[in-house]
Amino acid sequence: MAYHLKFSARALRETGEAQEWYESKSSGLGEEFIVAIELQLKRLGQAPLLYAEIIPGVRRALIPGFPFGLF
Repeated sequence: MAYHLKFSARALRETGEAQEWYESKSSGLGEEFIVAIELQLKRLGQAPLLYAEIIPGVRRALIPGFPFGLF
């Protein structure tokens, strides 16, 4: 069963800013960041209960290779 994911305007803005920052540090790194997020979003949407509940009703999926998490 797939779950519905919601994105706040702030989360979208911060993701874009992080992508630009990574790209400014190394060509292609911003794209790697987005690919890592997309993969984790797919996993999160398919099986959110696999991720740690950090506060009641909120789970966190860390982004492999980057110091970010999806809540």
